[in-house]
Amino acid sequence: MEKKASNNRGGLTEARIRRLFRWEEAPSRLLKEQDIEKIKVRKPYGIQPEDLLAVLEKQKNMPEGALEEEWAGPLWEIGALLLEDPAGLSHQEGFRGLPDEGEQTWEIFKQLLNDLAEGEADLAACEQRLKQLIAMRDQQIPLRTYDRRVKEKYIRYYEDKNHLEEALESEILLYVLFVDELCREKDPVAMRAKALALFGGNRAYACNWNKARDMLEELMGLDPYPGYGNLLGHLYLRGRTNQGRPEYEKAFRYFSIGAAGGMAESRYMLADLFRDGLGVPQNSLICLKLIQDLYGEHLTLLIRKEYDSCFPEVAFRFARIHQEGIGLESNPRAALFFALQAEYALKKRRALKSLGDDESLAEALRAMIAVLQQQMLLSFESERIRDQLPAQILSFTPLEEGDYFELKGRKNKKAQLLIRLTRHSRRGEKQAQSMLVTVPEGGFCAHVDSLRFELEAPRIRLYQAQGDKEDFSFCFDAIDGERYLLGDKICARMGGNWHLLMDKKQGDHLA
Repeated sequence: MEKKASNNRGGLTEARIRRLFRWEEAPSRLLKEQDIEKIKVRKPYGIQPEDLLAVLEKQKNMPEGALEEEWAGPLWEIGALLLEDPAGLSHQEGFRGLPDEGEQTWEIFKQLLNDLAEGEADLAACEQRLKQLIAMRDQQIPLRTYDRRVKEKYIRYYEDKNHLEEALESEILLYVLFVDELCREKDPVAMRAKALALFGGNRAYACNWNKARDMLEELMGLDPYPGYGNLLGHLYLRGRTNQGRPEYEKAFRYFSIGAAGGMAESRYMLADLFRDGLGVPQNSLICLKLIQDLYGEHLTLLIRKEYDSCFPEVAFRFARIHQEGIGLESNPRAALFFALQAEYALKKRRALKSLGDDESLAEALRAMIAVLQQQMLLSFESERIRDQLPAQILSFTPLEEGDYFELKGRKNKKAQLLIRLTRHSRRGEKQAQSMLVTVPEGGFCAHVDSLRFELEAPRIRLYQAQGDKEDFSFCFDAIDGERYLLGDKICARMGGNWHLLMDKKQGDHLA
């Protein structure tokens, strides 16, 4: 059956939208009149508690299933097109993070539609919430009766430290009121907020390690979040509840719980305990395995320029493992490689956010790099680093499926071959892809768009390339000795004395 042409060419009026939400006109009728994509609205409507109360009153005299079929189902499809966005309009009534009447009505409306769709609607409870909203209009905000979800939302708003620092005293008082009230009811959201506050102290709660410990241990029985074990591990490791004397066995137990739940910090803290034999028999191989796995997982994030991770802490520990020979032979070059990556990642993360132990980690990395630099007799001053082959550098630049490298070469007046390498993708991106490059001999780690080399005494044979031996280019995705391959085809053979070029004038960036 064809749908009738709409008689609302100028768009739905507020009056008609109000009738639809009050079920004075069935929303299902609107969908019979016109397709969803053709519905126009002159002005979005701000839903009121009275609108939903009118619906709940009407449904009492309607056949079973009519509420879902005639009102809820159609509005599930078109409700967002007709209503104002309460988040954009709310003035939050002077209490940042506390929803006003419009936001709460919107949430009740969405919850009602969802519950009706799942067959779990408690219409009496919904009616009570709507009447509460109306009754609250003339009350002062701290005295209003908010349901648990509103209080939890308000508490979550202040999980952001900046929000808590900027809050008015009245907002802090209301926050504490909500948190303490819900803590008495064993609400995990409130208990977590208070436990984290007590862990280090903030504007709402003074630091109290013993209370933090008790709440965290209680939370472990209420909420499966593995971070509680991680925090308890730190409390016991630092002796916060034992007059400063570490309790290593307890620390090991709780870090193990955090690690089992996937907490990266718990995993590298466990590695520290195995390394030093604290609370557990010393085991270098387990320490190595834990850090090795973590490094592989988090290197992927660094390659993708996702800097908000614990990669600096993991790479620092990997560097220390290679420096001290923990579970393997000591290797200063490998140690410097990972230390430079840790330093670079830490610098990038600190540009996003600052963590409490960042400065001590930065100092430890600077000291480690200086020792390794001296041990390897490196100056980090050269702009031309010898014996740096493309294969050696690109082996730490993993290719995703469909990626490849482009090599361009041309001879200069000194009969040297100048080489530029870039990374590309066949997945549609036109721009060259940046590469994470780490050069211990140059004291360098960063994302770069290209690499430049000089090739002295070049030995070149071109197969799948454009141009001639003095000016050419080709693409490849693997290097085998002097052979450059694209799939199973040899593109070129290139040998000689390789030198990586660096531009010291631009802050140790590769040219």
